[in-house]
Amino acid sequence: MQTSQNALLIKNIKEIFLGSDRNIPFITGAAFEHIPSIKNAYIWIEGGNICKIGSMDDCPTVQATIIDASNKYVLPSFN
Repeated sequence: MQTSQNALLIKNIKEIFLGSDRNIPFITGAAFEHIPSIKNAYIWIEGGNICKIGSMDDCPTVQATIIDASNKYVLPSFN
């Protein structure tokens, strides 16, 4: 088990929509079909930074605050 202070694990996410290499001002309707995504996923965050995103099949065991996002969609923001 990995240990970290200020760690957050969001797990069981129904679907994460990932970034695009195109500058798109907004997305609606059917356009979501063309955005890369991961279903049944997790996000591991440390110190306010996204460390890992992936399938629940590869979810790390970490000591962190856990959020169960079952049946929720997530759109992470990268700086």
